[in-house]
Amino acid sequence: MRSGSISLLFVLTLFGEQTPQLSQEQLGHGYYLARNSQVDPNKPGGPRKAKDGPIDPNKPGGPRRADDVKLLNRATDVFSQIMRTPDQAIPEDLLNKAECVAIVPGVKKRGLGFGGMHSKGVTTCRAAGSSWTAPSFFTVQGRSLGFEQVDMVLLVMNREGVEKLIGDEFTVGVDASAAAGPVGRKSSAQTSSATDPEILTYARAKGLFAGVAFDGVVVKQDKNSNRDFYGKEIDARSILIESVVSVPVEARPLSVALSRLSPRKEK
Repeated sequence: MRSGSISLLFVLTLFGEQTPQLSQEQLGHGYYLARNSQVDPNKPGGPRKAKDGPIDPNKPGGPRRADDVKLLNRATDVFSQIMRTPDQAIPEDLLNKAECVAIVPGVKKRGLGFGGMHSKGVTTCRAAGSSWTAPSFFTVQGRSLGFEQVDMVLLVMNREGVEKLIGDEFTVGVDASAAAGPVGRKSSAQTSSATDPEILTYARAKGLFAGVAFDGVVVKQDKNSNRDFYGKEIDARSILIESVVSVPVEARPLSVALSRLSPRKEK
């Protein structure tokens, strides 16, 4: 008798006193079906091998991290497209004064009528030399800007604004002073440092880029996305100020674009 037949007969005997008498052919056929009904862990869509353990969505490379990489790619595209037309872009002198740049690509209006919005963005700050830090993720929530879809850009202009940015959350125009930013090759606004806003805000909709007020919009650290992306618990301060992580390969296009357009900070 084959070992497979013995195993099946043992199981049948164990779970039922009235075990039917099966022929060698029936037992062999039953073993064949049982063996071939198992899900192949190596087939597309099948579970991972037992030695690999369950899929960890928080591990770098997990499914939720893939969404963060897509967000980074869209943010890079938005920034590059905006800066491609200097006459309708962020003024070079303002970009060079900025401490951090935050981008929220493809914000969609939620609900009917005026509605509201809830979306995710990414921010990076200046690091040593001409480089920019690894990205930190955040969410925005608040009133709709009046468009079905809009890209948002925030320039954080001073240390006070940075402190608001790396906190748990803040409201634009309430906790942090803000103003709609000018566009063009150079900024014509000459304001004193005492009245300079902490944040300059911009929006792009239907191909048009302009300074738009974001007052009332709540900006909050996205700790879950930071954990998903880096594979460990890490906050915005550690990423943007302390630079405890290097720029991942997926974030290099955005870092390179910023370094090329604004390699140094102007006072």
